[in-house]
Amino acid sequence: MKFLGTVPLKTERLELRRYRKNDDRDLFETVGKDPEGMRYISWKPCETLAGSREFIQLHLQQYQSDMSFFGWAVTMNDQLTGSIGTYHMDTENESCEIGYHIGRSYWNQGIATEAVRRVLDFLFRTIGLHKVYASCHEDNAASRRVLEKAGMKYEGTAKEAIREPDGSYKDLIYYYVLEPDWTAQAEEMLTK
Repeated sequence: MKFLGTVPLKTERLELRRYRKNDDRDLFETVGKDPEGMRYISWKPCETLAGSREFIQLHLQQYQSDMSFFGWAVTMNDQLTGSIGTYHMDTENESCEIGYHIGRSYWNQGIATEAVRRVLDFLFRTIGLHKVYASCHEDNAASRRVLEKAGMKYEGTAKEAIREPDGSYKDLIYYYVLEPDWTAQAEEMLTK
């Protein structure tokens, strides 16, 4: 594997770039302060402006210290629309989890699918990973569609893996894609 850190990535419409210190207000306004938009996000650091600042500061520190850290601000026409990044980087097994969040005012425009496809391509063809997986809340049908449209396949269900604020438990749905499968479909995925 060849770790480069969070480098800028582009698509036809999007720029995925490193967070900047002054992105805190845009991140909070676009993503964090909307309870409906945050409904399926279990880790909610951006629900406050202070939390958004802390989230960005963590990214800025990681950019400097960890070349296997990948965390991008998703922008379109210089407007912050959301975030995407990797988690649980496993260098021994050449795998990681991908996660994303797009602000509700940018839903249903294909932004999440476009960003996921671009990051998958980077992780497989540039970094050299073997497997990328993602999880989503069982009730989050939109996220399931994004992952499927991005070329990922259903892998399984983790029963009662998330505790809800009301004390009930919900399932997590897992998706994955392997490097050989991505390589076989990459050109089609990137031009859709």
